[in-house]
Amino acid sequence: MLLDNSHQGARQFGLVGVPGTFLIGPDGFIKGVTYGPKEWDGPEARALIESLLRAAKGSKG
Repeated sequence: MLLDNSHQGARQFGLVGVPGTFLIGPDGFIKGVTYGPKEWDGPEARALIESLLRAAKGSKG
């Protein structure tokens, strides 16, 4: 989690909405981006996060 009070990160990443959420994979690359408020405890978000976790575990072996 990053709090960007100076808005420097927002400018660097071209943030177009608040809040901006970036899902970063274990390889350091952005796997997903979304803007605006989201329901992170809902079934769609949970499925997305679980699929990213499975993919990360699979790429280790």
